[in-house]
Amino acid sequence: MNDIKEILVLSNIGSETTGGNIGKTVAIILGSTAGVAFVVICLLFARGLMKKHDDY
Repeated sequence: MNDIKEILVLSNIGSETTGGNIGKTVAIILGSTAGVAFVVICLLFARGLMKKHDDY
């Protein structure tokens, strides 16, 4: 009886770890995408400022 409980506990730990890894991977991908988008927007903004400055 104790062996069955131990197996169930171990299987739950494994599934939580896998779910946690998937969540971490998704968070890293989304964070990286947001970071790249932020840098691109900043560069476009800076480029726009330079064009306005050249007009004067």
